[in-house]
Amino acid sequence: MEPTPPSQLPHKPSRKQAIVFFVFTLILAVGVVTWVFFVNKGTVSVDGAKPFNIKIGTTEISCTSPPCSLRLAPRSYNVVLSKKGFYDDLKNIKIKLWGEEKITADFKFIPTYKELGEIVLPVSDAPLRPPFLERKKFENFPKDVKQTKFSQSGDLALITLGKELYIYYVADRAVDTIDLKPETAADWLGDKIIYLEESEQKHLLKLRDGKENKLLASFERPLKNPTLFGSPDGKKILLSENSDEKYFYYIVDTEKRSRKRLEISASAHNPKWAGDYMIFEEGDGVAKKVFAFNPEDSKKINLLADSSENVIEIKKDVLIFISGEKRDSEMANLGPSISEALEQAAKDTSSIIKKISSWFVTEFNVQTGKSKMLIEIPTAEGKSLHRLTADPNGKKLYLDMDGALGEITLEFQAYVGK
Repeated sequence: MEPTPPSQLPHKPSRKQAIVFFVFTLILAVGVVTWVFFVNKGTVSVDGAKPFNIKIGTTEISCTSPPCSLRLAPRSYNVVLSKKGFYDDLKNIKIKLWGEEKITADFKFIPTYKELGEIVLPVSDAPLRPPFLERKKFENFPKDVKQTKFSQSGDLALITLGKELYIYYVADRAVDTIDLKPETAADWLGDKIIYLEESEQKHLLKLRDGKENKLLASFERPLKNPTLFGSPDGKKILLSENSDEKYFYYIVDTEKRSRKRLEISASAHNPKWAGDYMIFEEGDGVAKKVFAFNPEDSKKINLLADSSENVIEIKKDVLIFISGEKRDSEMANLGPSISEALEQAAKDTSSIIKKISSWFVTEFNVQTGKSKMLIEIPTAEGKSLHRLTADPNGKKLYLDMDGALGEITLEFQAYVGK
């Protein structure tokens, strides 16, 4: 057998070549690792109220000294920011090579509810909010008072005692007489009294400003069973007339000195002001409907509230109400279709109202048409919630659960109207 030519023998690298190859491979590997784990990166920086957790994919860290940063490969990510007692904040980010993406956690407080025991108020008609809560009595407050109406601030009270009306000054603990008959239709407009005076077969709507009585509007005939409702901002007065269970309403603008009759159903009743809106009820029992009415544009907005007394405006164009149904919606407009949808929903749930075992506190943004359930309050069957009231700072709500005081803690500035 002839020997194999050297050119055909398998190549055996020299020691020098092997070292060169190893070094090249090592450099390549280091380069790949450096690129993947160090160079091909961007940064996300997260700020927010500490402490909170950041979760991106399978990576989760606790952020105790914000802003906290993570280095990530360039692409899109879903970020979950979580904090105890708050709803998770979900964000989507896109990391760019060598770039920095800055985000801030917008944590929304989860409302909480607790029952505080028996309601303690100085008089039964006192506002269901501080500083009246837990106050057992007013000094020098007359006994056997038939009715009490508090001013918007709560500093004054119009009281009916026997055949006379009095003003009670809460801070001074003093009582003063007022030359109005007890049957006079009267209410507060801010901290001033408005009343109807019958004169020569007319009804004159007047405002008591110190010792002066200012005429706001006149009606050319006596009104039947009239009632006055002063608006919270002190600029408008709702006047109702009840004739054989048919109601007629007038709105008086105290700045423009104008009045007009409202074009709403004669069956609408139990009116109240909720900020800039008037709230009414129609029907009774399971067929009862509640709606908000905007006097500026005469727009009617049906609500799934259980009663008009449980509707309040917590900030401009944001109503809070109690409902027997959980309501979360994202309705884009406030046209007739929305009113019809809400009305139909009310009909669908009316048959179960009397069997409610939970009540829902709901936020409704009038301008966006969005509603959101804030908190569910379990109750014994047959129990009802009454007198939903906000504290002066708007961070807590109070309600009467058939004689028991309920407190809802909120952080409105974090999420209302979003």
